[in-house]
Amino acid sequence: MSQIHRHLRFLSLKQLREKEVDLSLLAYPSGEAGRVSEVLRELEALGVAGIGVAESSGKLSPFLLGKGVRGMVFLGLLDETRVAVKVARTDAAVPTMEQEATHLGKANTVNVGPRLFKHSPHIIVMEYVEGETLAEFITTRSRVEIAEIVAKILDQAYLLDKIHLDHGQLSNSSDHIIISPGGKPTIIDYSHSSQQRRPRNVTAFTSYLIRTILRERKNDPTLLTLLKQYKEKQDETIYITLKETVARLIAA
Repeated sequence: MSQIHRHLRFLSLKQLREKEVDLSLLAYPSGEAGRVSEVLRELEALGVAGIGVAESSGKLSPFLLGKGVRGMVFLGLLDETRVAVKVARTDAAVPTMEQEATHLGKANTVNVGPRLFKHSPHIIVMEYVEGETLAEFITTRSRVEIAEIVAKILDQAYLLDKIHLDHGQLSNSSDHIIISPGGKPTIIDYSHSSQQRRPRNVTAFTSYLIRTILRERKNDPTLLTLLKQYKEKQDETIYITLKETVARLIAA
């Protein structure tokens, strides 16, 4: 178990209801008791066996994996498997998780994103991906290792482009890509994804790289030409040359 989860324990839904646990995070930020009850009913219907809790300020509360503008992510159990449980915020601009779940499911058709297990109006139950954020990874690895991971991420971004699903947040990829200990990158968080706008996953991720690890090569004529060509025509041949160029510039 990782250090961050060392003091974590799981309680069944029955125990969550009966023990002295502050469940207000399940209805963040309002903390409404009615919404908490609704979330617990949905968790039960989805077959979630338990939720991870930890002590904070002398009281038990659900352990928070992540906090976004549309949802709160907790650690849960589905059968005996650890899963990420994303619960809609009460102040989210989008009232349900249905669209995000649909888009994650579509990404899964090309083996991109955490695996979607189940969902309900306010909850998504998906694969729990443990590892480093991309921002953490690029500060601790060699240029060659970074180039290898970036090539894998670009391949996933290209697959999303091909199925016309725009992730929507890859221009700021620091916290939206997790690198597992085995070296597998996973593009997470489809809360801003869309099948309506033109996909720009490869160009958005490349722009992120230019602003971060390729700052000194931002005016490279070959890179800029290929990026422009790909924006105009998302052609596989152009993509492969772009990927090879990006990897070469990073590793240099």
